Amino acid sequence: MSGSITRASWVLTAMVLLGCGRSPIGLDDAGAPDQPAPADLGPSLDRGPDAGSVPDAFRPPDARIGIDGPCPPQSCVERCKLVTACGLYPKGPASCLADCPGWSGATRDCLDTLLCAADEDCTKVETCIKAPPVTDLVVKDFAATVQGATVSYSFTVCNTGKLASGPFTVDLFYHAKAAPPLGQPGDDTIPVLTGLGGEICAPFKMQRQNTPAGTHFSWLRVDPKNQVAEVDESNNLAGPVSVTVTGQAQADLVIKTFNAQVVGADIVYDVEVCNQGTANAWLFRLEIYYKRVLPPSPFLVGDQNVMFLLGLAGGACSTVTRTYKNAPVGMYNSFAQVDSLNTVKESDETNNVAGPRLVVMNAQSGCINLCTFATTCGLFSVGEINQCLTWCNGMNATERTCADKAAQKKSCADLKACNLPPPPPPPPPPWACLQICNHLVNSCNLLPQNQYLTCVGGCITLPQTKVQCALDAMDKGQCLQMSLCIL
Repeated sequence: MSGSITRASWVLTAMVLLGCGRSPIGLDDAGAPDQPAPADLGPSLDRGPDAGSVPDAFRPPDARIGIDGPCPPQSCVERCKLVTACGLYPKGPASCLADCPGWSGATRDCLDTLLCAADEDCTKVETCIKAPPVTDLVVKDFAATVQGATVSYSFTVCNTGKLASGPFTVDLFYHAKAAPPLGQPGDDTIPVLTGLGGEICAPFKMQRQNTPAGTHFSWLRVDPKNQVAEVDESNNLAGPVSVTVTGQAQADLVIKTFNAQVVGADIVYDVEVCNQGTANAWLFRLEIYYKRVLPPSPFLVGDQNVMFLLGLAGGACSTVTRTYKNAPVGMYNSFAQVDSLNTVKESDETNNVAGPRLVVMNAQSGCINLCTFATTCGLFSVGEINQCLTWCNGMNATERTCADKAAQKKSCADLKACNLPPPPPPPPPPWACLQICNHLVNSCNLLPQNQYLTCVGGCITLPQTKVQCALDAMDKGQCLQMSLCIL
């Protein structure tokens, strides 16, 4: 058998099949034979029950997928041109046309794919006839487990054929008393962008949270959009799988509102915490983070925290207000997190964070001129201008009036004579946590020696306000206050 179809043999075959001169079997305008083919022609290939009746063979029921996308249905005439030109039917086109209606879907898929791609390789054509590669997607081991209001589904998708599939999706139907019809979209979808190789299975998992109480009949359909041409399109549905959810009461803590605004030299945070679940939430903590780049993760200590010792009943809300006093001049990206220590079992553990809220603390009018003068007087260095602006912002009316008069007179003596607030501390140094933990272990004896590195590791995750609080307490010899600062 030749490796490819020559132009001369193709033309000759087309002349015979299309009835140029006398043909063993005539074709009408629609491409269907005008008389039944002899039943005893052609090699011994499997035939369907209607092998002697050809017309339906010219109208394949479904489109095939070619290399470049959707492939229109190919007729038996086109298939037999390809097959007979490769010498696979020595008795001629009539024998091929007689057998074509009985060919398997895999053979038709294989030949149609070659026709769509204009691939005339006779070796591939022979494979299509004798051992066609096939694609067939099926769902196996479809099961579900229930935990509270969460239903976890597991299943395996297999390609039982030998031909790799293209991309497809799997649709999950949460509840349907009867099998969902083809074309109906599922409640959840998994895209399988890489397809599935021949004779390969792949496990999958899907999850439904906050499932209503009751009994649900779930279904799965693989390749719901018929993206993959399969030898059997009728075995893509699995189910129903019955799951019963008892409706066990669970809490669900969320931050309904989170606002931050500048009030004078302070930033005021208003946080409304709600339990939108049906069970009481007992003993949890709310964290407020003044300045973060990324959302906080669980167990991350905030700049301020509020302990809900009495919890929060199902459906109830509570609003708390916290103030960041004399906030340094700058930009803040603030967050809030409820149940930061994961002490409450919730139906949804992913909705506990709110933010960011952008807050800008600007220097008050006249502070830049005042700080320029204060720097020349030696109260601040040039590198501490931001600390000076924060210091200026925090003055009350009496303090500010005294300072402004001294600046107008350009009198450093008058400025130093004013009863002004102490300058704010600089940012904690990088080694501050080493000092804090060393003091807690060796001076305060609040931590054993073997907890020193653990203390340092936890301290470096703290916000600057917590570290500064501990440093201030250390300077005052307040060991207990130091431990409270970093909790």
